[in-house]
Amino acid sequence: MAPVLGGIADGSSPVRPLHASFYDFLTDHSRSGVYFIDTSESSNLAYASLQVLAKGLRFNICRLENSYLRNSQIPDLAERIESNIPQHLSYSCKFWAKHLEMAKFDSCLATSVQGIVESEKILFWIEALSLLGALGSAESSLAITARWLQVSCEVPAALAMDGVKLLQYFTTAISCSAPHLYLSALPFAPSTSLFSKQLMCKFSHLVQVAQRGLQDWPAVQLALQGHTGVVASVAFSPDGSRIVSGSEDNTVRVWDAKTVQLVLQGHTEEVTSVAFSPDGNRIASSSWDNTVRVWDAKSGDQIGCPLTGHTDYVTSVAFSPDGNRIVSGSRDNT
Repeated sequence: MAPVLGGIADGSSPVRPLHASFYDFLTDHSRSGVYFIDTSESSNLAYASLQVLAKGLRFNICRLENSYLRNSQIPDLAERIESNIPQHLSYSCKFWAKHLEMAKFDSCLATSVQGIVESEKILFWIEALSLLGALGSAESSLAITARWLQVSCEVPAALAMDGVKLLQYFTTAISCSAPHLYLSALPFAPSTSLFSKQLMCKFSHLVQVAQRGLQDWPAVQLALQGHTGVVASVAFSPDGSRIVSGSEDNTVRVWDAKTVQLVLQGHTEEVTSVAFSPDGNRIASSSWDNTVRVWDAKSGDQIGCPLTGHTDYVTSVAFSPDGNRIVSGSRDNT
C-alpha cells in the first residue's frame, strides 16, 4: 500500500492517503465497499478527544521539579511522559484538531472546544505538546480551531488565533523548555492579547512586566529560512496551510507554518515563478533553464518530463481554474 498510503512503515505515525483521489475513493461508499471510511465519525472522535483532554490535562503534567533545564536535559523525561501522559492522552493532544477539521459544526461539540480554548487547559495542552516533542502541530491545530469556531463563536475563535500568534512568537522558548510557557511566553505576551487578559489571572507568582512590554503582536509573524539564493516567487496553497517558494538557488521549497517540508530539485537554473494547482495537489514552476516543471505537492516528486518549448527564460507560470492546463510566459515573447 506504500504507493497510496503514508505512515505505514512507522508505528507511531498516522496512516494518511498520499493522493486526494485515494481519499475520495475511501470516502465514497459506492466505490470503496468494505474499505469505506465514514467521515461523519469525525465528530465523535473530536468529541472523545476533547473529553480526554479535559480530564487528563493538568499543570506541570510531568511533575518537573525545576524550570532551568531544557526538555532535552531532563534525564528521565521519557519515563515521566510514560507515567503521566498515557497513549490516549498523547493521541488526543496531537490529533484532536484534525478530527475537528473534518467535523461539521455542532453546538454541543463547540461547547467542548470552548471548554478547552477558553480555560487554562489550552496552556496545559501546549505544555504537553512541548514535552512530547510535538509542538510543531500546535499552531496549525489552533488555526483549524479558529476557522471551525468562527461560524458562530467569535470570542473563542479570536482566542485561538491569539494562541497562534503566541506560538509564532515564543515557539523557540516553549519547545526548548515546557515551563517557559508560563515563565517567558505568557508574562511577555502583549498586554492587549486575549491570552494575557484571560489566562494570566489564573496563575500566581508569574513575572510581572512593569513597563516597556509588547503592546501588540509584531506585524512580521514569521521568517522562513532555508534558501541560499534570492527568493523570486512565493504562493500559498488553496487552503492556506502551505507556502511554495522558488529561488535563484535553483530549488523549489514547500513550507508548512514554520519549517520547510520538501525541497524540490530538478531545475538547472534559477526558479522564477511557482504556483499551486487549485486542488493543492500539484505545483508548477518555471525557470531560467527554459522549462516548466510540475511536481507532486505532497511527495515532492516531479510529475512527468519537464515541459519544453520556450527558447529563453520562462518568467511566469500559472494553473487554469480547473487545474487541467498551465500557462507560461517567457522572455522569448511567447
